[in-house]
Amino acid sequence: MNIGVDKYPKELIPFKAFDYATKSLVGLFYVPLVSKQVKQSLANVYKYNELGWRLILKEGAKWSNGQMVKLEDILKTWEYILENCPLFSKELDWIKNWKMARKRKCSFNSVGLKVKNNVLYIELQYPINVTELLSNIGFTPVCFNLEKDILPVGTGAFVPSNDGYCYESNKEFKPYISNEMKLILTESPEDAIDKYKNNIIEVTPTTLFDSRLLDKIGGTKICQISNVHVGLVLLTKKAKKLKNIIQKRIVETEYQFHNIRKTTNYFFSSSNDFEVFNTQSIFNSNKAEKEILRIGVTNYYPNLEMVAHFFKDYITHLKVIPLDSLNEVIIEDESIDIVYTLFTTAVVNDLTLLLSYIPFIEKEFVEEYIRLLNQRNINNLTLLEKTKINNFLKEYSQFVPIGNIYHQFKCKNSKQILNIDKNDTYYWGSKIDEV
Repeated sequence: MNIGVDKYPKELIPFKAFDYATKSLVGLFYVPLVSKQVKQSLANVYKYNELGWRLILKEGAKWSNGQMVKLEDILKTWEYILENCPLFSKELDWIKNWKMARKRKCSFNSVGLKVKNNVLYIELQYPINVTELLSNIGFTPVCFNLEKDILPVGTGAFVPSNDGYCYESNKEFKPYISNEMKLILTESPEDAIDKYKNNIIEVTPTTLFDSRLLDKIGGTKICQISNVHVGLVLLTKKAKKLKNIIQKRIVETEYQFHNIRKTTNYFFSSSNDFEVFNTQSIFNSNKAEKEILRIGVTNYYPNLEMVAHFFKDYITHLKVIPLDSLNEVIIEDESIDIVYTLFTTAVVNDLTLLLSYIPFIEKEFVEEYIRLLNQRNINNLTLLEKTKINNFLKEYSQFVPIGNIYHQFKCKNSKQILNIDKNDTYYWGSKIDEV
């Protein structure tokens, strides 16, 4: 199967999948520990008390070289995450004593993970739905080697299947891009459509399209609301002064043709429905004619048409920023007023997203924001607490959210069709109904 991609991934190690392209694709090469897709998981988990869960590997769970997956592989992977991945490691703070181990106050052997009689017992720090957490591809085991640390991509674990859910057994550790599955770069919506029509790719990319383009071609349409946020980062004093105006424009702008589900706050969504607003200008046209906004956009998403529409009352000078250079631009580039970009994290939960706003908080208010979070139980926020956090972000954050993007792509009729799960990860799925 030839899969169109917006950008080639750097690597496909699940717990290192931070950029959007990598995060979406890792599911094609690794299988999550737990999934509602029966054949698309390595293990089952069972709750036996308020703070206790059991994880049992499925019979026949193997690596791509044919070796059996062991519970020790999970422990090795999680220990590696603890020691080497400070950001992603926070996602396991729900395990008893994990946070203490992360802060080097105890060893990995002291956390709430024990193997006995082919069962991994997981003791929690606080009650939480482990089934939902372990469905994220980032927690799945990778195969370690004393000489190479992590073996090449393509050695991920999988459950053998004859109906196209997973790639075939790879006993010789061949490269992950094989004759059976290729990733092909598409440079624009028109380029992707052309490649799709001419059978160069069988699956279109997800973020290049607006609904009008996608509806023009045949195949099975897959739609999924993504956990990837679209937003603006306000870099200069001029941009920050426009913050309230920009926020109001976001509320008044319709995004139905731009693959965006609008949000009315920073983080806590209250509805999945589109809100309809009038799109009249809210700027002073006389002043706007004299104003120039220097806007940085990624060559990945969103597209220039969207930016031109959003800032139509201003003279805009657009600069395309390579996705790999985005952080440096946000920190150092004084020639850009606003960056229009994607915003995402490895695992989507309250703690991760709220921590991810820290780089966008104005420097003098960072400590106050951290205190605000520390005073609350992030995993059980009340409506009042959510409102207070949202109000703080609206006041002191340089990041202005617009909404979530939609995954929208077409897949040609095939025995191997792609689906996408709530963690924004592609996986081999069964044929679904045409829409």
